[in-house]
Amino acid sequence: MTAELNDLKQEMRSAQVTAWILANKQLLGAVAAVLVITLLATSLWIERSKAQRESAAVLYHQGLAMPDLTKRKALLETIVRDYPHTGYAPMALFQLVSLDEAKAQSYLEQLLDSDAPPELKWQARLDLAERLIATGHKDQAAPLLNEKVGREYDQLRFYLLAQVANDATAKRQALQQALDAPSHDETLKSTIESELAASR
Repeated sequence: MTAELNDLKQEMRSAQVTAWILANKQLLGAVAAVLVITLLATSLWIERSKAQRESAAVLYHQGLAMPDLTKRKALLETIVRDYPHTGYAPMALFQLVSLDEAKAQSYLEQLLDSDAPPELKWQARLDLAERLIATGHKDQAAPLLNEKVGREYDQLRFYLLAQVANDATAKRQALQQALDAPSHDETLKSTIESELAASR
């Protein structure tokens, strides 16, 4: 009796599921169509992204190998313009900084606004601050230097903060922090030591 009751319950459940499927077959068809379209769109997007990365890589390597600086600059600018969301666009911007002094600041600013990894942005921020200081725009450099950077960039950051300091005490403090930071540049370290000694 119990087995027959269980069989009957199972048949009723199957009938309910079948009835629900029949009543909602348009909805199920629409869900299946959306799923297929989503999978196709994702696949196309992945393929497009891969093709863009590959194209950007080819242009980047061609640009680096190009002996004609005007053509090299044109190829690198093409990467920045046409492939901004690839990892090659920030690297192209860094190359452009050294190729066109007149537009170097603009390239560094573009790099700061890009999808570049933090390390590239830290370097760009410090390079931009250094350029601003060199051209007498310390007030514009200071906000760039107030933002934290990775530990390996601290020595240069603190040194540049000393250059924009408004008083001798702040300058000495920044120079001491620069001297205490991990050093990767012996020339900079020597400059810091000299300036710190002279400030006492």
